[in-house]
Amino acid sequence: MQTVNRGLDLLKVLNDDRYLEPFKVPKEITEDAKKVYSYTKLCGKNPYLSIIGSFSVGKSSFLNTLSGKEIVPYDTSKTTSVSMLIAKDDDRIIINTFFSKIVNLKIDYLDSIIDQVRHNPDIDYRRYIEFIVLNYKGFPYENTTFVDTPGYSGGDKDYEISKSMINISDAVIFLFDASKGSLTNEDLDILEYAKSQKADIFVVANKIDKVWENRQEILNLAKKSLKDRNIDIGRNICYFSNDSDYEKQIKLEFQLIKSFITKVSQKEYFKLAEWSAEYWYNKGDDALFRLSRYDEAPQYFDKATKLEKNNAWHWN
Repeated sequence: MQTVNRGLDLLKVLNDDRYLEPFKVPKEITEDAKKVYSYTKLCGKNPYLSIIGSFSVGKSSFLNTLSGKEIVPYDTSKTTSVSMLIAKDDDRIIINTFFSKIVNLKIDYLDSIIDQVRHNPDIDYRRYIEFIVLNYKGFPYENTTFVDTPGYSGGDKDYEISKSMINISDAVIFLFDASKGSLTNEDLDILEYAKSQKADIFVVANKIDKVWENRQEILNLAKKSLKDRNIDIGRNICYFSNDSDYEKQIKLEFQLIKSFITKVSQKEYFKLAEWSAEYWYNKGDDALFRLSRYDEAPQYFDKATKLEKNNAWHWN
């Protein structure tokens, strides 16, 4: 494959076979597996945790705060037009296209990609890109894949993208703008959907610094709205702000979020595991060499070879 030059033209790259690598879905796997094959192969070794919320609620900046550094660009414009999957791995970008191809890029190109998407509103990049994987060596969550989703508004296409990511997610951190009051009906609809898909849910009242004196009232109102819709999330709700002036005040709230993420990361079995040959191979490898559970290992290897019949490594 030809190396992408420093002057990156995203549209050109997405339409030029010199920059694209084939990514074929095996014919022998089931239809259900085909729907999630690209997710399991490119970023499916861990539980998925999606960051969901409406437009301009602060999802990208929230994710940066969780990571301890700016890993996804953000500003007041609608910067996330496709889902971005973030995981711990060697630094690189993988663009998965809708025409069975992928593009591998250096992580340095992320700002350029975002700028082109942001400043070319007449180009619908979602015609070409299904999702983007951002791999970082320094990502602090080794056992969790995060998903930064497009902010929805008015039941638009971004709303449907959020729902599609919920389908493969084990957990959802849902953000709403505390400065605008409580959860909207649209918010509650998607939370209700997440609950129906058996995703663990944590609700965050973001931008609480703008309505600091009313923080408890806003949380209580959100809890009532959830209760009225029979959306049980237990105690998984708190307020949050990226304003450094409030860092000490929200320290305990932030720990609640981190504890939720830790529980998600410890899931031994997750939604995509059923369709991930790599997951079953690693599980068999672990049983064989680390745990000495020799009777268990073959069943895991069998599952891996059934999912990918032509993978010699799994057969070996």
